[in-house]
Parts: sequence; structure tokens; C-alpha cells
Amino acid sequence: MGRTSRTTASTRAMSPAPVGIYGWRKRCVYLLVLLVLALSVINAALTIWIVRVMSFNMDGMGKLRVTPEQVRLQGESEFLLPVTVEKIAAQPGVPLSLHSSRNVTLRSLAGNESSSALSLGNGRLEATSEHVEIRNGNGETLFALNRTHCLLSARSLRLREGRGISLKQALQTNKIEAEPGHTLSVWSLNESVSIGAADVIHLSSSRLDMQADESISLSSRGGIVLSASSLLLPRLAGNADVLQLCICESGLLFGIAPSQRCSEGQTRFCRPE
Repeated sequence: MGRTSRTTASTRAMSPAPVGIYGWRKRCVYLLVLLVLALSVINAALTIWIVRVMSFNMDGMGKLRVTPEQVRLQGESEFLLPVTVEKIAAQPGVPLSLHSSRNVTLRSLAGNESSSALSLGNGRLEATSEHVEIRNGNGETLFALNRTHCLLSARSLRLREGRGISLKQALQTNKIEAEPGHTLSVWSLNESVSIGAADVIHLSSSRLDMQADESISLSSRGGIVLSASSLLLPRLAGNADVLQLCICESGLLFGIAPSQRCSEGQTRFCRPE
């Protein structure tokens, strides 16, 4: 009997210990697995919700489409920081509008320095550039401006109302005219007014009035043609009703009484040069 008991105890001592997690440890593992599974489900649900709300797809996000050639944005978009792009264009047939609560500034950079800028805001338009040029739909230059000259290539420049245009330098054009029913005036307040042409100068009006404080000089290599029904020289006539018009060798015109001869007035009016 005693031998049998020793054999049984020895057999128990030699049997291997049980392998696994039991008791409260097993319950903690199950709880952690359930927690990870719940977090995974919540994460997947949030991911699906974000994808649906933001409209993510293979081409972009929402109304933003990204292609190898361009980034297309449909509808309105708000930019809170400066945007650097190479080109901004609207779809064919759709207008492009830029809005800002303060101003809209378009700026181009040459390296790290600003080369040209266009600013809209505060009731004014400002353009900063070394050369400004405006072209029509055919690519023809209509207006060009730089430090040295201003070029206007339009067929006509029309000024309405106001006091006209004031120039400090020369004006080169082939025609100056007033609108029907209006008067055209060309004057200089301090210096002289000079009108010159390589070929012909043509002055045409229903009434042509030329005034100067000192003198008016008309010169031509060919000739000067005055074509009018009447030629008025009120200061030359003075108080006389009728005068005889004479001319000096220098070209000076003077008037004397009809009873006198032109030679009698030469000593008075004509002076040797």
C-alpha cells in the first residue's frame, strides 16, 4: 500500500505543468482584443465618413481635380494665404472672378525680387512694371508705356468733357480734330506752340482763329495756301474802313491808305534785314 502511494506521487511530480492563460489574465486579454476591435471599427467608420464628406476620389478631392497637366477647381474657393501658380484660367465660356475684402494683388518675381505687380483695391488700380503694354485680340499693340515714351496705336484717341490733355513734351499724330459742334483749341501758357510735318499741314475749320502775344510764324519749303471766302486781319486795319495791303521783301504785310503807294510805306514798315 505504501509502495503504491509513492508511485502515484512520483507520477504526479513527473507530469508536465498546464500551458495557457487562465483566470483573470485570460479575461484581460479578451477585453483588450474587444477594445482593439472596437477602435478598428470606429477608425474605419470615421475614415469612410471623411472620404464621403471630403469627396475623395482617384482624381482629387471634392471639386478639386488633380491631373498631370493641371489642378482644376470647380465652383468657389477661399485662399487664406498667398498662392503661387504659373497660370490661372477659367473653363471655356465661364468667367473668372477674383474677390477680396481688401485688395487683389498679382505679382511676378524675378528671382527673389518683384519685377511686376498689379494691385486692385481702395478704389484705385496700381500697376508696377518697367514696361506696360496692352494688346487687342489679334495680338496688335494698342498701348505701350515705359520710362522714355508712350505709344498709342489705336485709330483714334477721344477725350470727353474735362479740360483736354496737357503735354510737357511733343505729341506725334497724323490728325487732331474736335467732335462735331465743339471747338478745338491748342495753346501754350508759357512757351510757344510748334506744329510741323514732313509733308503737308492741313488746317480745316468753319472758322480758324490764330492768336499770339508776339508773332505767328508760317514757314514751308513749298508754299502756303490760304483757301477761304474771307481773310480777317483786324489789327492790321486799325480804325480804317479800307486799306491797301502791301508786302515787304522780307514778307512782312502792312496796310496803308488806298491813296498812297506801297513804296511810301516801305521806309516806315519795311526794315532791312
